[in-house]
Amino acid sequence: MKENDIIVEVVEREFGLNLKEKTNNQRYVEARRFTARLLRDEGNTVEKIGAITCTHHATVLYHLRKFNDLIEVDKPTRDKYIKLVAIYKGRMASLGLPEVDKDRQIEDLQRKVFNLQESNLELIKAINRKYAKPPKPDRLQEVTKVIRQKLDPKRKFEFIKRIQPILNSMISENS
Repeated sequence: MKENDIIVEVVEREFGLNLKEKTNNQRYVEARRFTARLLRDEGNTVEKIGAITCTHHATVLYHLRKFNDLIEVDKPTRDKYIKLVAIYKGRMASLGLPEVDKDRQIEDLQRKVFNLQESNLELIKAINRKYAKPPKPDRLQEVTKVIRQKLDPKRKFEFIKRIQPILNSMISENS
């Protein structure tokens, strides 16, 4: 028996109903909400949760948001959730199924993401090296240098004061 089946079985037994029934009765909606949260805690996608609970994935997202809001403020909801988690874990242990170590999974995923980011940076650098254009000599900087060298020392300051902003803007436009 899979973990998902155990979760569905635990919720159905606790609520005394069948989650596959198509009804909007509040008890069924609440049961689906708990099921969605427990399945999401086990790492299931919203699409898979929707398939298990016979609901659309957007409804699953709504259930998850609503559940997160409720669990913060509603003590009976929080207590029922804790009870369902305990029953589920007890059932898993009685079947000899290993518990999922979420901290280890998170660390593994973080390591994988870091490795992917590193290899992505290496690929970007390789692409840039392959397709990089050789640097062009900056003609404006050369012209500026020549003008400064040929200026009359008496008028140099006045000329630089007037022409420097123009040259700087032209250099920044070409960069």
